[in-house]
Amino acid sequence: MNNSGIYEKLRQVALRAGAKDSKLIGTNDIIIDERVRLKCMIPPCSQSGLCRHCPPHGLSYEQINKIVNKYHSAILFSVEVPNHVIAGQHIGKAHRNHQLDDQGGLALLGAYFLLVFQISALIKKKAKEEGHKAHSFAASNCKEVICYFYDDCRVLAQKKKCRHPELSMPSMESTGMDVYKMAANEGWPIYPIGEKSQPEDIPHGLLCGLVLFR
Repeated sequence: MNNSGIYEKLRQVALRAGAKDSKLIGTNDIIIDERVRLKCMIPPCSQSGLCRHCPPHGLSYEQINKIVNKYHSAILFSVEVPNHVIAGQHIGKAHRNHQLDDQGGLALLGAYFLLVFQISALIKKKAKEEGHKAHSFAASNCKEVICYFYDDCRVLAQKKKCRHPELSMPSMESTGMDVYKMAANEGWPIYPIGEKSQPEDIPHGLLCGLVLFR
């Protein structure tokens, strides 16, 4: 199979798994800005430092640049989230306090984030089956998505192996990738969402993941 066929296979993995859209991009289309990673720390995000991948832990600006330069292509994909799932005061409060809300909103939102992790893992797996080297990125903090019901990140707390090594991965933003600009460059509608955002403020949410391969 020629390269274009392999690329389309990887793109289709994302679509079949539930992505809204997926695109083949060159690594020169990956926008890395150290200010994105800095934003995770100053002021500290509610998830900052909770897992081995989130600042101040994880890949530095210099490290991610070196890694990206070792690859030639990537699959960038998006997952659309209904506005009533991703926005609302009860969602913002539950997210900040790391506590499930009575409406079940945070659990439902977590399912969309988990979908991004799963899609990234599936693309990476398929790329390796096709003989490629691959590295995957998701959205959000893997402790809060995959190990929410555990007290801590096992790697950070006990210096032991990760509970879910096939799913654990850094988010795009934690490495300094400018998700907003990259999504906008692909023509995907993406909207900033804060703790005080209400469903009527936005048409929908958009989560993105990326898999490097060569």
